Amino acid sequence: MFYLDLATDICYGELVAFFWDNLDLEAQTTLTIFKSARRTNGKVKATQLKTVNSVWTIFLPQKIIGLPIQEHTKQPGNLIMFPSLVTNKLYSPYCAGRAHKDLLKKLGIESPPSTACIMSSQP
Repeated sequence: MFYLDLATDICYGELVAFFWDNLDLEAQTTLTIFKSARRTNGKVKATQLKTVNSVWTIFLPQKIIGLPIQEHTKQPGNLIMFPSLVTNKLYSPYCAGRAHKDLLKKLGIESPPSTACIMSSQP
């Protein structure tokens, strides 16, 4: 999940809301963003983006999309691309962002400015 974030500059709300139907499994090169996750009343839910104009498609090298596909073989029945390891459900965008920032800090890497959008979905 974090590799995809670094490679694409996607907000965490969109990143954690990826389901396998976001990925063109035939071509394995395009990912369409049409949902975003947020915590509401203590539950994380993925909802459609506000307008049709908000939907966008990105083209990804095989090297980047190969990692999520490889991970999917570990949980083939799960519709969520990046399920929480604890609940097997959607991550909170805020929790995913915080974990990513902590990981970058441990590696001695400064957080890229793109992670600023994670704060829009705090618990």
